[in-house]
Amino acid sequence: EILGIELRSFEADESIVTRTDPFRGWIAESVGGASLLFHCRGTITMARTLLLLLLTTASAVDTSSWNELQDKENSPWIDPDTPQDARKVVSYPELPFSNDQEREFDLVFSDEFEVDGRTMHDGRDPRWTALNSDDLTNNPLHWYSHDNVKTTNGVLNITLDVHSRTFTYTDKTRGQIKQEETGEDINVTKEFRSGMVQSWNKFCFTGGIIEISAKLPGDPAVGGLWPAMWMLGNLARATYLDTTDHMWPFSTNVCNKYTRYSQEINACNSNPGYGMHPNRGRGAPEVDFFEVMYMDKLPSPLLSASLQIAPGKPKMRPYLGQQPNVTWYDPVLRNGASMNLYFFGTQTYDLNKTREYQTDSVSINYWLNESFYSRPHKYRIEWEPPVEHMEDSPSALSRGGYIKWFIDGQMISAIVGDKLQEVSDTEIPSEPMYILLNQALSKDWGFPDAYFLNCKKKCWSCIDPKCECAMPETFCKKNIPASFEIDYVRIYQVKNDTRHMLGCSPPARPTAEWIKGHEERYVLWRSPKGTPPLKPIERGGMACTNNMTCGGDERGYCSERAMECRCLPQWTGPNCLSPYGGEAVEENNKLTSQDDMPAMRNSIFGISPASTCVVVA
Repeated sequence: EILGIELRSFEADESIVTRTDPFRGWIAESVGGASLLFHCRGTITMARTLLLLLLTTASAVDTSSWNELQDKENSPWIDPDTPQDARKVVSYPELPFSNDQEREFDLVFSDEFEVDGRTMHDGRDPRWTALNSDDLTNNPLHWYSHDNVKTTNGVLNITLDVHSRTFTYTDKTRGQIKQEETGEDINVTKEFRSGMVQSWNKFCFTGGIIEISAKLPGDPAVGGLWPAMWMLGNLARATYLDTTDHMWPFSTNVCNKYTRYSQEINACNSNPGYGMHPNRGRGAPEVDFFEVMYMDKLPSPLLSASLQIAPGKPKMRPYLGQQPNVTWYDPVLRNGASMNLYFFGTQTYDLNKTREYQTDSVSINYWLNESFYSRPHKYRIEWEPPVEHMEDSPSALSRGGYIKWFIDGQMISAIVGDKLQEVSDTEIPSEPMYILLNQALSKDWGFPDAYFLNCKKKCWSCIDPKCECAMPETFCKKNIPASFEIDYVRIYQVKNDTRHMLGCSPPARPTAEWIKGHEERYVLWRSPKGTPPLKPIERGGMACTNNMTCGGDERGYCSERAMECRCLPQWTGPNCLSPYGGEAVEENNKLTSQDDMPAMRNSIFGISPASTCVVVA
């Protein structure tokens, strides 16, 4: 069948197997066992066709993106700057139970942040999105700006500084700021500007090893900063409160008549809709690499690593500040780690306080020294999801699974599925998780309490001298600005382990239809109807004057005709600085036009500017 597609533009795809046919002008492309035959008018010495474009039209080819994503040896998410000696790792078998064994893991995702000048504005990067909005969680003093997240000097730099912005709220606004009597608008000004980057609904994974190298921000002897690295289930979009209510941090598949109405997608529901499986509990559990605090009452900075889950234990809970004297989770503690006795979970409720529910936190503390602020350290989580069916479990009590936390190769804590089952009928997460990196500022985290101190003015500011009472000493001088530096993010999975998956909507834990059916929850308040949660990824299109503004010869070039960037294979973003991603949205791609390709580009691809092709399937 002749499809009659004329290709006047193309890009290379290194995964395509190409062979030249003995007949002049014909090229055979083999993909997934199917063959396409291209006929091109013009002299061709090498073919690198835009197969991704053709796959949307050629019905003879199996285009299952899900199966392609699971090719862990050739993952499209690997940054080409990742060193070869970092592309395989082995697990650290620290647990004598829960089927913990040494195994080899292959690199499936990496971002080395080596290319300076990358920005993470919505639509600019296939992996990350930097928020550009207010934050209403955890008594924040900051707002998030996408301008405070960028790559510099080979690291991802998340900066906190002073830059005021005013936000408008009404009595219908989600959060703590309301004017219930009049319903009039309220203007709230925040002076501290920071950054959060997240891979929500772009890159997610289930199971494996994630390792992040990072240097903490600020002065270790001055309190106030709140850097964090964490993961969250894709059904919740962090800081978008309508998506987290009754979704965060549920991790259970038990039909419980007391908690079923608190969990929006619960195991009691035989017809949840939106592509969800019947009688399968879903949610958005949270796994924290760390949240770091310092106050002048502490001997040194304190790292908190946690697993946050729901439903929590409703009664007979531990008392704050005391070792649990009731049935409670029993995490493994190693190398100086201790149980966090000041956070066991929260009582959570929706806006109308109609469905309260308890969350639990399995949290540990670990003391840090000054080196964590002067050079990068390696933080690692080994996450083994539970099996799908009890008959396959290594345990008679639960479906198994575990989470282990490491710092610089030493395990500091672990939790196994049996311990969760014993306390609260919860389980080790099996949801597709995305990555979050941020720096926050909160009156509840490392700041003195202005009310407890009887400050005359109850405020926190580096601009108003009357707010000095509640500010950590020398904070404004030493911790503004503060740079949180991420050296790399790398994720590894076992090649033949079906529990280790890539993608934000895997078949066993779909999320795509749910998000599509509730899009209004996943956008900013007051967004126009029909606003998509994420913008399509830009590929090229940034105004330019020379090739260096488009990533240089290895990544892109400046179109002489359009004076816009054009990206080469493996690179994307408006100025071609971001490594390509497996699930990048392509509606706004700037495809390389033959009419404006420099002569050297034509010679690389071996096709004359006048050439056109048709495809025969």
